[in-house]
Amino acid sequence: MTDSTQRKISAREVLADIRAGMTDSQLELKYKLSNRSLKRVYSKLVAAGVLSEAELPTAERDSKTDSPESIRTDEVYCPSCKSVQAPGATECSICGVVFEKLTTLQSGKDQQPITVSPDQAFRAKHLVSISIVVVGCVLVAALFVFWWGDNKKQKAAKSSSKTVTTPKIAKEKDQQSKLRGRPKGQSLYLSSAEDKPATDRGQVIDLEFSDAGFPLGLSVSQGFALHLFDNPDANQGFKKFPPESGAKRHYDDFSIAGATYLVITEESSPAKLYLDANRNGDLTDDPGPFEGERPELAPNHFTIMLPAKNSESGVPYRLWLFPSRMGGIRFYPQCHWHGQLELNGKSYKLVLFDGNADGDYSNDPLIIDINNDSKAAETEKLKPGESCDVDGTVVKLISIGPSGRWVRLEF
Repeated sequence: MTDSTQRKISAREVLADIRAGMTDSQLELKYKLSNRSLKRVYSKLVAAGVLSEAELPTAERDSKTDSPESIRTDEVYCPSCKSVQAPGATECSICGVVFEKLTTLQSGKDQQPITVSPDQAFRAKHLVSISIVVVGCVLVAALFVFWWGDNKKQKAAKSSSKTVTTPKIAKEKDQQSKLRGRPKGQSLYLSSAEDKPATDRGQVIDLEFSDAGFPLGLSVSQGFALHLFDNPDANQGFKKFPPESGAKRHYDDFSIAGATYLVITEESSPAKLYLDANRNGDLTDDPGPFEGERPELAPNHFTIMLPAKNSESGVPYRLWLFPSRMGGIRFYPQCHWHGQLELNGKSYKLVLFDGNADGDYSNDPLIIDINNDSKAAETEKLKPGESCDVDGTVVKLISIGPSGRWVRLEF
């Protein structure tokens, strides 16, 4: 497709992708645009007043700030992701955080955007570098002293007694979590027999969970998460609450994966999320609570156990909660499932990503990276019943597990 080809592009969809943090290359790939055409789209959006220059992807914004007349003397930083914002900005153009709402959620902690001059920033960077070197030297010396003393104690202990390895130590090692925010010893995976169809048609390929978002440059829609109500409503169905910790709590319904769950979020340190996974109104008999990866409630990452369809077990689901300019707390999926298709002596990466943020992978396309370029082309996306050519072999997608942990292919 050339630059001169006329076709309609949804301005609303382009705006959503820009504000979701997509790069120039990702936008060009998704909308099949050349770099020149993409710049014309940017110019039209800015001219129409629906997009500010501060919201443009980094590469495009840098190209507009090279001239002397465009250089700013002050810079505004997002208190969440620390990205540079336009002077006077009230919300982050990168992660979507509303500065005022973030300040309210952080219980009085001053997290407003910080304005610094270029000279102050330069001095601060050098001061930080020097401080890091000094602290590093002190830590190395302290570790050496600790090691020397501990080694001496161990030699003395060996001379008087034998070292005993207990089953308890081995058990604790096995229970250590491999997922951020997951309580120790808690299994988040389905068994190999669950959630799979009974048919023998095709070949089932098991996929592995990853806590990384936006694989192969895929875009995502926002999902609505929480209102943060201060008190439980009689109509919500709460019956039993976890023991009080003294931290402020919020009470919500959370709809995902075809069901609605009662949720309690707690502004503790770290923040906690209780999920009524069995939907009985009792939030004391479920897995969790799930701890956030950061101290504050939002913005924050949480990895929860999401009950899977047609199963009593569940799978991990990592999400990014953030205050939204559209109201309430919304989320992006920050995880995906991946595996390998072995065909004709070659390996091809398989990826499932919950791009519509509904917790159900069976209505999202399977990506087969046929050309191994780590990008998701339209010809590499398959819905159940669709086929593609992989190095001369026709590969047909039969079905996708709603949980995301398997796909069934025929080839």
